[in-house]
Amino acid sequence: MPVQVNKYKAKEILSKYWKKKKLSKFSPAVHKVLTECLISDHKTYRYILFNGILAKCVNPSVDPIALQAGASIKGAFDARSLCHEVVVPFEKEVMNNRLGGSNEPFLNKPARFKTLDINNAVRRGKDKINLLKLIEIFNSDHFKSNPFLYFDHLICIVKETRVNQIEFDETNLKENISTQYIFNKTEKLLQNSFEGNSLVFSVLLILEISKLSLDSEIVISSNPLNQSGSSKNEICDIDIFDNSKNYLLGVEVKDKNFNETDVDHAVSKVRNFKHSRMIFLCKSLDQYKGEKKITDLLKNYEKSGFDLSITDFKNFLNISLILKQNLKKTQIISILNKHLKKTNSPIIFVKYLENIFNN
Repeated sequence: MPVQVNKYKAKEILSKYWKKKKLSKFSPAVHKVLTECLISDHKTYRYILFNGILAKCVNPSVDPIALQAGASIKGAFDARSLCHEVVVPFEKEVMNNRLGGSNEPFLNKPARFKTLDINNAVRRGKDKINLLKLIEIFNSDHFKSNPFLYFDHLICIVKETRVNQIEFDETNLKENISTQYIFNKTEKLLQNSFEGNSLVFSVLLILEISKLSLDSEIVISSNPLNQSGSSKNEICDIDIFDNSKNYLLGVEVKDKNFNETDVDHAVSKVRNFKHSRMIFLCKSLDQYKGEKKITDLLKNYEKSGFDLSITDFKNFLNISLILKQNLKKTQIISILNKHLKKTNSPIIFVKYLENIFNN
């Protein structure tokens, strides 16, 4: 029989400890071991650690070694429910996604096992090391006797974690930006791909600038890179809605070579959700390596009732900035930070943005 974890009590504890100003009692050893786990490359382990310690604080009968209520160990609990219903919303609303910004971390492979076990299938190296560290922490008598001490340290460490946001020199933020400023910044941004992040953010920036210039109420929604199409609210790399949340348009962004199959796959994602408009935006039209001409592709889709546009970033940029109104650097920063929260971009990319837009 699984033990119960009161979610209301979990929220109270989480809120109380997040608001605390100082550690109750400092323990270098506890701080060190928790820090090592929290800097794990695999963010699922961060959620398992945070969720397990919180559960132990709520109900001392919990054994956080359990990842599922059906685990055949004493103290098994519904870890997924606690994490997805309490930890994830709190992280998004209060913690600025400091654990990693995952929507459903317990659906990832490391959390699909019934328990944390040294024999769980994980990649060698850092993942294996972090699995062993978690098991060591949760099995230690010191942790079992002092879960609140561990949670106190954990919250402190998380607060000190770099937020996935850009920090800027505010001295020049009130300056108006020119069209040339946008051209220069996006040109620099696209010099390094960062696995497609640079092109996606360039497109997002231009779309948001157009929205502000036209005083439009459309909603521009960015999605975690390479996860588009995974839910009804995430179809393309960028999805555009009206202010009533009706779907208007999908934008699929491609910074590598592509062919007819890539276009077909992108279109099928939109069609699967009963929509019929999309922009396929590439870094350069020279990236197209298909056998058919792009004009023929577009004609075929038009005949089938699908409104498709294939364009490159340069043309998109030139057209979009024609109506640009006076905008300030503060607005550019807000745009970038808004979408950094949604896309789970790596810190190295955040620093890359900082370097470009701070100079």
